[in-house]
Amino acid sequence: MIRLRLRAFFGISALVAVSCSVSREIAWRLSVNDAVAFIEREGGTVRRARVSRFIWCASLAVELKFHGERCTDAALNVVSRLDSLREVDVSRSMIGDDGLRCLSRLPELKSLDIRRTFVSDDGIALLGQCDELVDLRIGAWLEDLFEPPLTGHGLRHLREIDTLQRIVLEGGTFGDEVVEHLCQIKSLKYVELIDTNLSHTGINRLRQRVPKVVAVGVPLEVE
Repeated sequence: MIRLRLRAFFGISALVAVSCSVSREIAWRLSVNDAVAFIEREGGTVRRARVSRFIWCASLAVELKFHGERCTDAALNVVSRLDSLREVDVSRSMIGDDGLRCLSRLPELKSLDIRRTFVSDDGIALLGQCDELVDLRIGAWLEDLFEPPLTGHGLRHLREIDTLQRIVLEGGTFGDEVVEHLCQIKSLKYVELIDTNLSHTGINRLRQRVPKVVAVGVPLEVE
């Protein structure tokens, strides 16, 4: 349990015990400072906006890094309170589709890293709400599951994001099926493939449509 100071409806401050499974009803009442305090107690880090060389704006959080077993769907109910976030890295965490739903409500979100999480193909569809998203990094946490939650077929939802310019795909759950989906993202300028299962043919097809494609962990002759 952690203890956070909340402000009640009638302006009365109350000290309330809040577990890691923060409810949405509690989360929306938190001030920005309370939300940042919760995240930092759970092991995350938040960067504030700089208004001058020596002054940061306490109420304007612009970057979040939150990893590990304490970064859960429930904890991200609090993150959604920080609606000024522009960069979010929740890679190597326990979040799934419910957590991604919280992040998709961030109106200023431009960069998102959800590699090695439990987000599914259906969850990727939630990113269609991110009107400002430019940079996306995705990959499944458990690639050797019989039915991994995230596959290349989930990328079909990304065509709805007309601001997306950079994508990093990591892991063996991505094969040649991603080529068709990526080529339909007209704004895409850069793709990085890390230890994927794309074939030589698939990578070369992608290079014909995307200005820059970098493949890591593939035979040298593809390069």
